[in-house]
Amino acid sequence: MNTLFLGLIILISHSMIAQSEEFNKNNSIKSFSQSSLENVTILNPTRRNLSEKPSITYVKDTENIKNILGEFFKALLENHEKSLFKTFTENAVILPSGCTAKQGWTSIKKYWFTSDDASKTTITKLKYAIEDIKVDLNTAIIRATTVQSDFYVAGKLRAERNDLKQNYLIYFERQLDNTWLINTLMWSDI
Repeated sequence: MNTLFLGLIILISHSMIAQSEEFNKNNSIKSFSQSSLENVTILNPTRRNLSEKPSITYVKDTENIKNILGEFFKALLENHEKSLFKTFTENAVILPSGCTAKQGWTSIKKYWFTSDDASKTTITKLKYAIEDIKVDLNTAIIRATTVQSDFYVAGKLRAERNDLKQNYLIYFERQLDNTWLINTLMWSDI
């Protein structure tokens, strides 16, 4: 019995090594070394969700995710705290452009709705476009772009920005009740 068990483990190990070697042959790993990109590795795995007839579940999930994204951007434009947090998981993380990560509702709320220096940013215009969407069983990723105008007030200082372009990368998770919520949100100015 022990010999059979050990043989099974060896067989599985050899199979995993062969699969790993086959994966490395079929999926190119590219490394870039430029002044702004040091030691970056990009993996190009096989793309998902490209069948000619996606399943009904996939179509429904994609629509639900797009709706949550729309609710997020609407709440952001309207500066509506409760609506905004309805689109996030409790342990969500945001990675604002040029700032440290903010994890959990308390940290996100402090970043977006209260600040130590009593400053306030008000978004006056916001348009978004979904560039790409990938949906798996319990996770989804959206790449989107936005164009927004806003103004920033801190004491007597007032700064206005018009038509600021941003890239967004948003990671969604399916919840136990089958709804989708944002777990990780990252953006950068273009």
